[in-house]
Amino acid sequence: MRIPVDHLNSEGLSWLVENNVFIGGAAGCLLLAWILAVKKYSRVRFIAALASLGVGFLVATIAIEHYYASECPIASEKMVATYRILRENTRFWTTQTEEWNNNHPHFLADGTLLVVVRKYKGLMPWDQDTDYYLQYDTEQDPDAAELVKKLRDFHAKDLEVVYHPERHLVQIRHSSGGHGDIWLWSKKDIGGVTCLYNPDFTYQHFKIPGCNRYEWIVPTKTIDWKVGAESLKVEIPNDTPAFLTNLFGPRYMEPYRSRMQCTENFAVHAGSQWRYGYVALALLAMFYSYKFFSAYLEHRRSLLMMLPLWARGQPIR
Repeated sequence: MRIPVDHLNSEGLSWLVENNVFIGGAAGCLLLAWILAVKKYSRVRFIAALASLGVGFLVATIAIEHYYASECPIASEKMVATYRILRENTRFWTTQTEEWNNNHPHFLADGTLLVVVRKYKGLMPWDQDTDYYLQYDTEQDPDAAELVKKLRDFHAKDLEVVYHPERHLVQIRHSSGGHGDIWLWSKKDIGGVTCLYNPDFTYQHFKIPGCNRYEWIVPTKTIDWKVGAESLKVEIPNDTPAFLTNLFGPRYMEPYRSRMQCTENFAVHAGSQWRYGYVALALLAMFYSYKFFSAYLEHRRSLLMMLPLWARGQPIR
């Protein structure tokens, strides 16, 4: 889950978070060009390297924009594994006793709940995981040993169940990288408000940090979610609009994805046809543009006389 723009403190900060990848890339190009200039003491190499880096950065930017316009899809095998884990997690609750389920309310949350509320027929193509919230007393069971054992006994052997106690998070992982999150929330009173509380940094932007009001959630509601030809019976919060507003702000029905998250998807979660194709294209553009600019400048040295002395590699007297 990503912190939504609605919860950032200023327009300037929102712009910086949205575009920091591109700002960093431009700064990196300039730094690398400066290093080449210092190391090589070559005017032609300096200008050709700077020009080729600019071409490479331009191609990379266009590639990321194309990936962004294509909805930043994760690799298809990860998407298949992620949906499979969601379906199995949903089935897991039905194998537990009624008493256990009553004592441990569970429901879809975060981006997965958005999919259901927006009536999508499948997961969002740019989302790397699925999310369930579960009321679970981690003070009585700090290692979540009971839950982890139940999940390991239930899930197939090709799925790994891992508990992260510092985040109160259980992850079910597939070797492809697809995974499902089960966040553990404790019932807690904070400032006179009964909350489901999780201390993870992901939820510190809430009005009451880490707190979802208990009245928004319990009792949960069961709905049918149509996923293609399949129908899943899933639990959602009792007051879904209030719950999602706390998570994402009042514009939660508007699809939103950031270029920062898209760039992360490209680097880590995208299929090889995206990543390797774009990287190869950028490297080829840099290689041939460097050869072109080097050859051009070797025959147009008079252009260098227009540069300041320090750029021409000559001492300033």
